[in-house]
Amino acid sequence: MRLFHGIGARSDYSSKEVSEALHIERSSAVARLNELEALGWLQWGAPRLCSITGKRITPMRLPMGQRELFS
Repeated sequence: MRLFHGIGARSDYSSKEVSEALHIERSSAVARLNELEALGWLQWGAPRLCSITGKRITPMRLPMGQRELFS
């Protein structure tokens, strides 16, 4: 969650972007993102191209209520 709330944080992240930013395995990033989504702390964003792979992905983002607190 620190990645999503940090200064200069992106509005959304793919699992590959999370794994690269945190220097962890992608499978670990996917597991944590799924847990945070199940808790309602993250939600799926609008499809876009991944900044690392260039593939079309559906990133995770903060729910609108949480994002507004830090804007």
